[in-house]
Amino acid sequence: MQNKKAGSILSGVVLMCFFATSMWCQAQGYTREKLDVTAESLPESYKGQEPAEVSAAVLRLMSKRSNLQKDEFETTEEFERRTKEASKAPVLGGLAVTDFFALQLYPTETLFVYDADKGILKMNISAEGVLKTIPVTEQKEKVTDVYQGQNTFGAKVNVTKIERICIGLSWQNTKDFGAKDRNILESFALKQELPMPLEVARNTKAHLRILAVFQLFELHNQFTKDMKNLYGGIQKDYKKATVQSPFEIVTTYYLINAKISEFWLYNEETGEILKKIRLPGK
Repeated sequence: MQNKKAGSILSGVVLMCFFATSMWCQAQGYTREKLDVTAESLPESYKGQEPAEVSAAVLRLMSKRSNLQKDEFETTEEFERRTKEASKAPVLGGLAVTDFFALQLYPTETLFVYDADKGILKMNISAEGVLKTIPVTEQKEKVTDVYQGQNTFGAKVNVTKIERICIGLSWQNTKDFGAKDRNILESFALKQELPMPLEVARNTKAHLRILAVFQLFELHNQFTKDMKNLYGGIQKDYKKATVQSPFEIVTTYYLINAKISEFWLYNEETGEILKKIRLPGK
């Protein structure tokens, strides 16, 4: 248990070292305040919460929840009451587990595409793989080592070891937005269109962003009995170096389990909300 707690703390430190400090976050338009989900506009340069801060907070939360055990002399009702009270405690700034968080999606090249013939802005929110990952940061990387490697045939080459970090949302409720049961192990894409005059698109496309409005999702995992409320996780991918590609790459994905309620298309420069993509029927 102590090793897991130390690992979570260390991971949080690594996140903050790779990304940002609190003062920098505020200066860049990030916030620790609750989102008004009824808002019709946002402050200029608004970005929601800072991804590294949210991810580090999730790791701290999981460490605390893993230590939340029922006492021998505590009734089930008392334990459930204590657990419920713990969920109301602030996780980040004024935000508690039950509050709505807002993270800006990383603006990939395929997130927005304008069709000049039809006068339509096309949006493509892509959730990749089994974990339905949506990136909220670009991949940060650093070279950690350069060494001489050799394959089984004796060929030698200088190998560069690279560590990469990326933060993403693990979109847990894609079915609410139309994903089918038969595609549960595949990627999912939410596509939307918005009529937009050509000149408006030309002047605003570079400033368009999408906010994911979500709550932390409790993923109950039978394989992690000592951490029953799992709000996120760490996934590592390893790429072995070869003579043709002499790069050893270790990529660490910090995932935040999210139950998404809305996506907001907005102009970051002005704060104007152009569209709220809600759950069907909402």
